[in-house]
Amino acid sequence: MKEKLNVSRRNVLLGIGTVGIASAGAGLGTTAYFSDQESFTENAFTAGKLDLTVDYTTKYNGAEGDDSGDLSGSVDGRPAVGTYTLGDVKPGDSGCLEFCFEIEDNPAYMWACGDLLSNGENNRSGLERSAGDDSTDVGELADSIDARLLYCENGDNDQHDDDDDDDDTLLTSGTLTEVLQTLSTGVPLDARMREGILTPGRQKPYTMENRAGNITGPCLCLEWSIDFESVGNEIQSDSIEFDLAFHALQARHSDGTINPCPVKSSTIPNFPQFAYDGYKWNAQAVTNNQGDTWNLFLGNEPADGDTDSTSWRFDTPYAFTLSFDHDDGATFEVAGKTLSFDGFDSTDHTGTVGLLGKSDNGAFDFELSDIEVAGRSIDGPTSALAENGAKSGVLLENIAADEFAVSGTMTFLGGSGAVPRNGNYGLNMFVEYEDDD
Repeated sequence: MKEKLNVSRRNVLLGIGTVGIASAGAGLGTTAYFSDQESFTENAFTAGKLDLTVDYTTKYNGAEGDDSGDLSGSVDGRPAVGTYTLGDVKPGDSGCLEFCFEIEDNPAYMWACGDLLSNGENNRSGLERSAGDDSTDVGELADSIDARLLYCENGDNDQHDDDDDDDDTLLTSGTLTEVLQTLSTGVPLDARMREGILTPGRQKPYTMENRAGNITGPCLCLEWSIDFESVGNEIQSDSIEFDLAFHALQARHSDGTINPCPVKSSTIPNFPQFAYDGYKWNAQAVTNNQGDTWNLFLGNEPADGDTDSTSWRFDTPYAFTLSFDHDDGATFEVAGKTLSFDGFDSTDHTGTVGLLGKSDNGAFDFELSDIEVAGRSIDGPTSALAENGAKSGVLLENIAADEFAVSGTMTFLGGSGAVPRNGNYGLNMFVEYEDDD
């Protein structure tokens, strides 16, 4: 099945949803919709004129899929919706989605984004339980699908053996969960088809075409397969749902470092302090800790980190920034102080950062506001208010695990003059690691 979608301005979004199949296999369905995303309004995104067209082809078990919906049209704020569904997907099945780009008027940096929306168990059958599936909430399908993201030639979306990839260049591979996790942080596409995922700013922009219908730059293929020998009944009735999005950002007056893939955020009320599974290192800016010796901290534990001390005043906004680089370590800047620490390993970061605020019951409230991630937009809340002794925070997901900068403003509310130096109230930031258990 091959369709063409003309999209005004900059962005194309493909949402892939699923349906569960109560049979001997696993259910996998795909629902596609496209949107001109108006939320990206920064000058680098909108200057000049830029039109993007995406051609796509899908194959399932080597055969072209059936067209099950009208997937063509011009989109400007009202998405055109269509469906491509694969039912009763089972071990031994495979498929490929190919995306090719037409860019008119101006050269553009291309980005691919992704998001695993759900990985549902959909109730366990007797065969799943017999196969050792003990989980009740999260399905095994996304972790059982092998996936490869690669550059490919237009129309060359057949499944490839490792020995037949001379014309293709691999960006990343792993389980579908792992590939989508990589896409969730934003993948810059390189017009030169260089191997691997390049550091933003190193990629070459896609050139423009003055005539409609001409593909510019390499296409992108997402190949998937379910191994016949290693995957069994544990995936029965499971389903997955994920999104893919493509963005074209004008290259003129831009260096390719702006990442249009948003960070997901959510508010977590009364989040338990230091009880997050997988928590490893943190930054603190609090009223008092460790017997008046410090109230600023960055590191793993009090005996393994950098500390300092400062005083706070009510109704005074304090800007803070937590920066991390896998080569240089971390810095925490707040209230004119800078703390540094490099005694941790970034290899098992999950790309999740939590900001937790704690108030003092009956004495004062505590507010977090203007939360930002450098170079990224945030899809979700950017503030939290802790009141009456409760805790409240914001959880940021799909941040680049090897390098990030999270900033915001913290304010003690409800009093006057200096904030009392007692208790452990204020800001705690924690970085999540993969749980070793």
